[in-house]
Amino acid sequence: MYIQAIEEVVARMPARTERALDSYQTQELLRWGGYHRSYGLGVGEHFRKQKGQGCFHLRVVNGRGALHWDERDPERDPVGHFFEAPQLWGTAFAAVLVIGLSAVAVSAASSSR
Repeated sequence: MYIQAIEEVVARMPARTERALDSYQTQELLRWGGYHRSYGLGVGEHFRKQKGQGCFHLRVVNGRGALHWDERDPERDPVGHFFEAPQLWGTAFAAVLVIGLSAVAVSAASSSR
């Protein structure tokens, strides 16, 4: 019941709005909440739990958590999550830029031989 109450509070908040959790709340979610290890931006360990089309996302740093919900679960809908989360756009742009510059450098090096 306790876990459900925490999740209900977070579910009423706007998507991607984090709610800080103390170490007890964090451990309860991890122990009994059905969260599985996942990935995400930012420091710490990341855990997720399905919520409709989206998911709850729990980030844990030094035993304390921050919980929010995403409208799209990146494990089931990575493209939808990408467009939902503008903070990912800079990372994706940087990756494309690095790959593009690397390809140009390799092409220039091979054509000068």
